[in-house]
Amino acid sequence: MQFNNKVKKIKKHFLSKHILKSIERTYYRILKNSIFNSFISSIFRLIFRHKIVFRFYFSLKKSANFRLINQFWIIRIGFTRRRNYIPFIKLDSHLSNNPFCCSNLKNLPFESESCQMIYINHFFKYFPLQKFNKLIKSWKEKLTPGGIIKIRFKLRNNERRFEILRKTLNENNFYIGNIDKSDLNIDGNISVKAIKQNSLNIKTTSVPISFKKLNEINMILEQNKDIISNKNKICILGHESKKIKDFLEKININVKEIQIFNNIDLFLNISEDYFDGAIIANYFEYCNFSSNQKIFHELRRVLKTNSNILAIIPEKKNHSSSESAQFFDKGILTRILDDNNIKFKWINLATSFKLIQVFIKNKYNFPLNKRKTKIFLLGNYSLRYAFLNNARWDSQARAFEKLGFNIQIFDIRDNSFPYLLKKIKLFNPDILWAGGKDAHDFLKKYGEYFKISKIKVIYWLWDIITPEKFDFDNIIDYMFITSKGEIPLYKRTYNLNKVYYMPLGIMPEIIHRNKSIKEIYDVGFSGQLSSYHPFYKERTEMLNFIKQHFKVKIFKNLYNNLPEYYSKCKIIFGGTPYFKDLELYASNRPYIALAGGCCFITNYFKGLEKLAENEKHMLWYHNKHELKHLLDKYIYNDHLREEIKINAEKLAKEKHNYKDRLINMLDIINDKTKDFYGFIN
Repeated sequence: MQFNNKVKKIKKHFLSKHILKSIERTYYRILKNSIFNSFISSIFRLIFRHKIVFRFYFSLKKSANFRLINQFWIIRIGFTRRRNYIPFIKLDSHLSNNPFCCSNLKNLPFESESCQMIYINHFFKYFPLQKFNKLIKSWKEKLTPGGIIKIRFKLRNNERRFEILRKTLNENNFYIGNIDKSDLNIDGNISVKAIKQNSLNIKTTSVPISFKKLNEINMILEQNKDIISNKNKICILGHESKKIKDFLEKININVKEIQIFNNIDLFLNISEDYFDGAIIANYFEYCNFSSNQKIFHELRRVLKTNSNILAIIPEKKNHSSSESAQFFDKGILTRILDDNNIKFKWINLATSFKLIQVFIKNKYNFPLNKRKTKIFLLGNYSLRYAFLNNARWDSQARAFEKLGFNIQIFDIRDNSFPYLLKKIKLFNPDILWAGGKDAHDFLKKYGEYFKISKIKVIYWLWDIITPEKFDFDNIIDYMFITSKGEIPLYKRTYNLNKVYYMPLGIMPEIIHRNKSIKEIYDVGFSGQLSSYHPFYKERTEMLNFIKQHFKVKIFKNLYNNLPEYYSKCKIIFGGTPYFKDLELYASNRPYIALAGGCCFITNYFKGLEKLAENEKHMLWYHNKHELKHLLDKYIYNDHLREEIKINAEKLAKEKHNYKDRLINMLDIINDKTKDFYGFIN
């Protein structure tokens, strides 16, 4: 009750935000006047066509320097809900649609090759005329090599326009991956996914490799010798692969035969199961997206089952050239591997932070034969590959896929509630698995339907909120929350009996330690800081105290590479002292730090000793004196710190991985247990 009162005080403290929202709502009501809206929108479109104005506005709105955000943007047009996470930006040509920025959609205010996706809903409402060439050329210039235009529109009365659009995409060298017509009988829409391709033909020539890039590749090979050593026959796929072969012979990897190929077509002469290992370097970045499926198919064919593959690919624009056909970050590469059902043991940045290295196994990542149980996943799944650090959406979907369930995944912010309900009815799942705050409103709106349906509704909430009283009895069958201390509150407020403690987790192949990266900072931190907000005020004070004694690095705007940056730090600071009296509440920060093999220090919170052991798996303090003592002890003692890191990573894999979290939840749902499996005793 005391904690609940604190949250209410915060609401009063930040009343100004609610006032601003009221002003904003009034403002948008005024804009409903079409003439006024058109006039004001046209002024903003003129202003924001200048990149410098857009960047200044972005910096003010997001409190972040636009130039320092090293991300490929995802542009969303024609959606009702905003997505506040970077790299998503909602643009529109009309202010009444509540965009982040009102922009000329034919001339987006972004640099060349800076956007990984442009996703537009209601395409022909925005562009009713049948002249698309100038628009597609403009968008192509903004997209990265391998970037995607995803277009959704109603097909009825637009058949001719669609054919013209398809022809225009082909003429501008876009590969049309798939045309999804599954929604024709639901809302009359179809979706087209077009991928930007490089027009250069490099099949018959070899792309030169720079001295710097070769050195970085060689360093990765030496650091990962164990993956490719002691084999009978291995192959190297890549341009100028003879240079890589020469290096491997120098470091003596104990392989009887090494064959080199500078093109995947040369595999056609190789018999099945011929090689028991492979290296791919200086290759993927020069292949168009349309070649990916063929590459993985041939590798799967010529390699023995479960063989090791080490793939090395430039990250973002590093080592790019005019021949580059695809740009990658960890999220983009992970999506491509998943689309081709390729199993990988780990993926991370190399020590140079300019190359991605991924350890692949020649086997299927997800079972081909699915279970009969059908599960409909509902949440913010558009974040899956854009925000791997979050470890919620990708890890949750990945765990269900690994367990072999028949699943459908839908994003709650990209689709209307009526549309989502139609998709649920059509799929007829055994379980609706809803996550996050947004799902609350959906379940509330369609509560009467779920009361009479046979669908079992599971709701997993991991945010600290003040729940509004509502009777979810017979709507939500099982609820899971990340703070054990709030179970009585949710049982009472939502009139639910089955509310259980279930914290977040991680997937080890995504979040793990990179031992090759050297520690250069004493203490690292990533997260929100504020001298005013009660949630973060004490955390900020503690971090300022640490700065007085140690070398501190604060990481900002990291979305896929947090474990690598954590690896640069001897100790990672975390915790939210404001919630220390709330039993067993923690964000996903401790679990990410544990999985990343970090020496993690946090404030003590009630019940923490059930999740980890102090000075074995992590460190915790009660006051500034303890904090300073522990930092002194572990920053200057490499051996003690290394023991913590080893134990931390082991604990995360054994107790806090998402696959086991889901098994735990399913066991509770199936009445096999009521316990949480993640406690150490």
